[in-house]
Amino acid sequence: MRRATVLLAGALALGAAPAPLVAPVVHDAEFTQAEVRFFRDRTFQIDVMNPPDWLITTLEPLADVQSETILTGEARDRRLAELEGKYAEWIWLLFDGVRIEAFPEYLPEARKGPVENSLAPPLATMRMRGKMPEGAKEFSFAFGLLADPWPMTTYGRDGAGTITWIEGPVESARLDIESLLPPPPWVVVATYLKLGYERILPNGADHILFAVGLFLVSASFLPLFAQVATFTIAHAIALALTLFGVITLRPTIVGPMIGLSIVYLASENMLKAKLERGRWGLVFALGLLFGMGVGSAFTLPYSERSTALVGYNLGIAAAELTVIAVMFLLLGWFRKRVWYRRRVVLPISALVGVLGLYLTVTRLFGG
Repeated sequence: MRRATVLLAGALALGAAPAPLVAPVVHDAEFTQAEVRFFRDRTFQIDVMNPPDWLITTLEPLADVQSETILTGEARDRRLAELEGKYAEWIWLLFDGVRIEAFPEYLPEARKGPVENSLAPPLATMRMRGKMPEGAKEFSFAFGLLADPWPMTTYGRDGAGTITWIEGPVESARLDIESLLPPPPWVVVATYLKLGYERILPNGADHILFAVGLFLVSASFLPLFAQVATFTIAHAIALALTLFGVITLRPTIVGPMIGLSIVYLASENMLKAKLERGRWGLVFALGLLFGMGVGSAFTLPYSERSTALVGYNLGIAAAELTVIAVMFLLLGWFRKRVWYRRRVVLPISALVGVLGLYLTVTRLFGG
């Protein structure tokens, strides 16, 4: 049953000290956003985001001893950290309809929430972490200082966010906790291995061309496998750094660069008859480039990033090896023939180069 949560009786039921009874604050929806995450160990993290100036003007009148000056900057942030306990009196964390105590931690850094609006102010965070009650099946939430609708984002088993709009101080709909818990690690690995494999076969023309280019110049399977391993390691490093925001490269830049790298690889195959030591550095560099390309258009589940990343890269490596295995089945019998380079390596490398150039042009001009 939904209920308004700004009543003083709610605070008294928790055994909290009586708080001043104030009217819920009306403000733009972009001013309040919440993100709710549940974890496999039955813990939770709830981030409620507001502009810090709004927080200070809302919480200061509720303080037992109020500041005599208008605070800004670091002084305001220190004061908001002092008011965490007062903020907690107006937060309702309910498991199976029973309220548990909240312990907010003020995080002053600005961040984006689930509602995108270039005119919205920077948001600071009140973060609440804790352990779910034993056997809890449902969760609901309310924020007693609001009167207008605001969005709460929850994250399902697949890591996708779902926005639920809450009517001001009214309790949210009850959410099934089990449906919001991350899946077991092996399920995450299997799921993202499949996604990584499908990213290449059948959807990754650039990766397929790269694998074909590697195959054409390698004399045996062992050095070829070692090159795929080198590429996969570099790909994993770049993908992780991109997804965690350490490095960024716009898709409009990295896409054409990947196309040009395929052209270069094909040109090397045509100009050099044997695998050289310098090829390992090239393969590693290309792995970094391809990883940045994937990371610029890819997301991972918040609570299972590392596990998902392992599965995804294993899927990419498996797809690359599949392409190479197919090439071995088709052409491996002829690799020691005197005419192999003239009739196989050169024309196929030329075709790979042309297709790489096509990818470059179409990505440069938005095709």
